Amino acid sequence: MKKLFVIFSIVMGAYGCVARNADTTTSDANTIGGEETEMDSILPPRVLEILNDCDSIKWLLLDPMCTDTIEKPYAIVGEVLTERLDINENRIGAVKSTLSYSKSFVKTDMKKDCTFLPDVAFIAYANNQKLYFAYSFYCDLCRFETDSVKEELDGELIRDAILQLSLEVFPNDRYIRRIAGKTR
Repeated sequence: MKKLFVIFSIVMGAYGCVARNADTTTSDANTIGGEETEMDSILPPRVLEILNDCDSIKWLLLDPMCTDTIEKPYAIVGEVLTERLDINENRIGAVKSTLSYSKSFVKTDMKKDCTFLPDVAFIAYANNQKLYFAYSFYCDLCRFETDSVKEELDGELIRDAILQLSLEVFPNDRYIRRIAGKTR
């Protein structure tokens, strides 16, 4: 009888753990038709609004060490080396899903102690509004700016996606290729 009680306790304990895990996984993510939504994203609602309505992106390859004093828009730091207007729906969709995915960024009180030196940036255009995004491969920080929001987040979890997108937009840039481990 004692063995039966022990086995029953183990089975019920395991069932309780599985049931609790199932409950937390469905409540952690808001799903619509099996796809996770951005409702849990730590990005400000204004950033998500512009990002979701975005129909074109202007990509910028930057030299953050330039000391030029030409006025730069919002998050753009350094000299703009190259610009590319991007209307490719697949790439714009990849940007939207990467940045709005609820697990792309982690909410933390810790701040990285490094200088923000962005290598790539983009301006997302939506309904006469702009979202500025800049990313530094040096310290994996990214910055979002709109007319009313300025947010700097740890971008370590999106590094590979941003690197791949940058490589697609600037396939011949030696610095981006070197970071990605590509050779000519």
